Amino acid sequence: MKKLLIYPFDIETAPLARYAKMVEGYDAVIPVAEWSAWGDADVIDASFYDGGHSVGINVTDDFEASVKQADAVLFAGGIRDKPKASRYYSLSKELGMDAMVCESAFESLGITHADCTAIASKKYEAEVSADSKLLSIPVPVVMVTGYGRQCSKFDIQLGLRKRFQELGYTVCQVGTKEYSPMFDFQALPQFPDEPMWRKTLLYNRFFRGIVINEKPDVLIVGAPGGTMPIDNQHHELFGETAIAIALSLRPDLAIHSLYLSMVNDKNLSDLRNHARYALGMNIDCFHMSNTQMVFEQDRRTINYLTTDSDMVSKILEESSDELSEKLFSVFIPGTCSDAFDDMIMQLQNNIDAI
Repeated sequence: MKKLLIYPFDIETAPLARYAKMVEGYDAVIPVAEWSAWGDADVIDASFYDGGHSVGINVTDDFEASVKQADAVLFAGGIRDKPKASRYYSLSKELGMDAMVCESAFESLGITHADCTAIASKKYEAEVSADSKLLSIPVPVVMVTGYGRQCSKFDIQLGLRKRFQELGYTVCQVGTKEYSPMFDFQALPQFPDEPMWRKTLLYNRFFRGIVINEKPDVLIVGAPGGTMPIDNQHHELFGETAIAIALSLRPDLAIHSLYLSMVNDKNLSDLRNHARYALGMNIDCFHMSNTQMVFEQDRRTINYLTTDSDMVSKILEESSDELSEKLFSVFIPGTCSDAFDDMIMQLQNNIDAI
């Protein structure tokens, strides 16, 4: 049984535990946090981090004991204690581990591509000009967007992928996390220095290329960050990445994830209008994440608080009579499976290819 140690384990890497059976090439994962955040307990279930139902995988903060049980180590981004992480990286190499490192962790560990197995977005280039036209994407496209960061977008992508595969469909996917290749699909390439028109055309060529190459039944794409500014300071790049991706794809079905308790009919209507006119797409389904966005007015910062699925379920139930449409949560199996099946049926009824 091949085991993958994940460090540091937190809300950003939580999908690796929740969808451990989908991690390519490994039979089990060992989540190790930078420090204990759960009081006197020695270990705690991985669901502590994302608020979902129990996954039956314990998290510890004892790297030195855990690494002896692993076959490989994934060093992800979000490292805060750089000296400790560097020491753990050296230990992994001394033990002969395959040390895989996300590109965002290079600086924290003081290493380069040459020192490790790098997990990074593939570089992509194409010849485009102002006269270039958008090319068609010859399969149904599902796009996942969100109000901002930590909105469970990656969980939605993985959950939908799993459901399509259970029904026998071949899925081509591009993920919002840099460790997406651990699930055997690509991470989204970045074009930070390109103007909007070039970014849109480059994404268009990229998506068409992988679809032509892989010949899937459906393409699932997640957009990182938010689709619009939250405030003047937290502008989410003004939604530019999400807008460029949406315009490059013209998705057939779109899911938009919201923060906890930010739901009312006016808000949903405003989001639909924004998506229609800014992104050129219709939102077909709304998702409620387990995350609440909290403004720290004195510090002018945003914090994210995660609650458990029982609270989310209660909020969804209480809001069902007040809202004109039904929301779902990827962490609540009943609402999730119904929503995914409805989406797939919608594609089946409207698109011959699926």
